[in-house]
Amino acid sequence: MNLKEIGLSIYSFGYSAGFLSQDSVRIQRPVDLMNFPEIAKEFNLGVIEFPFDRYFSQDRVENGFRYIREVRDQEISAVVDIENFDRLYISKIIPYFRKAGISFFRVKMSNYFGGNRYKIPNFQSEVEVFEEEIKSLIPIMNDYRVKLLIENHQDLSSEDIVRIILNTSEEWVGVNWDIGNSLAVGELPEQFLENVGPFLGNVHLKDYKVIPSQRGFGLLRCPLGSGVLDLRNLLGNLIKNANVMPMSIELGAQQVRHCDVFLDEYWKAYPGRREDKKYDFLEFINGIIEPAAMDLDSQNQKEVAEDLCAREFSELRRSVDFLEALEI
Repeated sequence: MNLKEIGLSIYSFGYSAGFLSQDSVRIQRPVDLMNFPEIAKEFNLGVIEFPFDRYFSQDRVENGFRYIREVRDQEISAVVDIENFDRLYISKIIPYFRKAGISFFRVKMSNYFGGNRYKIPNFQSEVEVFEEEIKSLIPIMNDYRVKLLIENHQDLSSEDIVRIILNTSEEWVGVNWDIGNSLAVGELPEQFLENVGPFLGNVHLKDYKVIPSQRGFGLLRCPLGSGVLDLRNLLGNLIKNANVMPMSIELGAQQVRHCDVFLDEYWKAYPGRREDKKYDFLEFINGIIEPAAMDLDSQNQKEVAEDLCAREFSELRRSVDFLEALEI
């Protein structure tokens, strides 16, 4: 693969960038927004992806786009994420996208993980509010020719996202597909891609190991190519069917994400899911669970923070080497 066309999400560095912390250990974080382009260059990547609103509040928006211009001066492109869906904030920055030549931005609905929607009584009402907020942004996105991409953030299934798109705008709303997150909502990546294919606008490259948990399985962070997903074929299909598709490496969080797929309640929260699709998914999961895995959550709590940072860089190196070796 041509690595210059591949991006690097700053979320691959959960500990190193300070998104996660260990109160008992104080270290100097090796990743921040200012040195992030240099890190991308170190790995021969040509794009960075970062949560714009996390770094640039509403009164510092112009500073954020100045940063993007400075990044481009280093021959690095930028992809913008919006971490917290705030309609007023998004309305303010959309005109800047046009000036900066940015054609899309990524949003997410929630910070729910593991696909365990049965634990969230008001989940459907949250989806409806999210959909209405997107509708309110369509006129300004149309005026400035900027597209909103919804990420499957272990909360929305492919059916959910396609329904939102059809209810809002097929022209200005699309999909930011996180490949690994498909598993959390009980979908095989191949099925997820088949459902959202026509609306796909950006891809997060993520792999997972699958370990047993009390009610189903846990998703464990790992380098690309070392988990359960057939990334070689998935990426081959993406490139074949979509020509040049924006993609960024976004390795998973250090915490294990638990998915309660062995409970009937889990599946009741996905009304309309066909029984044969549920069966195919559970058959796949039962065939790949790694029975000897330890409780990685507990292990991570004991691990020295410096070691976690070193591990994140090592996992990124292995991921880049995997992509570079792909002959697609």
